Amino acid sequence: MSKQHTPALWHVEPSPDRVHFDIRVDGVHLPLTEANGRLIAAAPDLLAALRSIISWDHFEHTPDAYVEAMVAGREAIAKAEDNA
Repeated sequence: MSKQHTPALWHVEPSPDRVHFDIRVDGVHLPLTEANGRLIAAAPDLLAALRSIISWDHFEHTPDAYVEAMVAGREAIAKAEDNA
């Protein structure tokens, strides 16, 4: 199985049955490899970590909060890359 996720721009499109969505890259259905599955599964953690990092304000938050956000980001990346 591929260790690397599919690069490039991913696009979500409704499928003809209107029940599912297709993920496509350059108009081609994205294969659900192990690496792509890990990336999809880690997406909520990656989003939460990114939100925490970009909302950090040194006037309102402690340095510990920044470190916690960075640790969460690193953990989410490790989950996506199967290094967790």
